[in-house]
Amino acid sequence: MTAISIGEHEQALLILEQCIAILRSPTGLEYPALKFKTFNTIAHLYNVMGQVKMSIKFLRKALKFGLGIPNISQVAYTGPEKIPIIETYINIANAYSFQGMNLEALDYSEKATKMAASCLEASSDRVMHILNITVIAH
Repeated sequence: MTAISIGEHEQALLILEQCIAILRSPTGLEYPALKFKTFNTIAHLYNVMGQVKMSIKFLRKALKFGLGIPNISQVAYTGPEKIPIIETYINIANAYSFQGMNLEALDYSEKATKMAASCLEASSDRVMHILNITVIAH
């Protein structure tokens, strides 16, 4: 059970702040995916605490590091961070919508939709490639 799930928000925040300190070190520069996940977790914690503005702040930081993952924006990228990046866009859109900032919400919704469409396109291309190989082999 995590500190967040049992309601120990302040303890969770202290632990995550320690993680941030490590990630800001020279070693941390090598791990944009870990920064992405850490900032997403902090954003989730602030959301649970009802601090939506802080949640948005950390979601945007998470997105910055997530988009820094090499080739993440490429259509053919299939790494494990691709779907969470789309979810981060959606979470930002939801948070902005909750704040009544509908234009910002729409902007992030459109970004999520475009990235999701590129994932589907890449997936269908890979499936067709696999099917062609299978048909040719038989």
